[in-house]
Amino acid sequence: MKKIVKRESGNNPAAKNKNSTASGCVQALRMHDWRYAEVGCSAAQKFQAACNVKVADHLYREQGWRPWKLTDY
Repeated sequence: MKKIVKRESGNNPAAKNKNSTASGCVQALRMHDWRYAEVGCSAAQKFQAACNVKVADHLYREQGWRPWKLTDY
């Protein structure tokens, strides 16, 4: 997960992608906002690193590395 965070946001939990709905330290897309409730957070907490990483873990357990298209690891 550390590599994803570094690559996607440079370790910045407040990061926003100006070209998509990706946000937070792992650049989770808005379509994954429902996952925040699944991990005990709210979508309003998407810029809190701990909640963002929990959502990324939830997504990873379901889809593996595909959402981040990790081709350089």
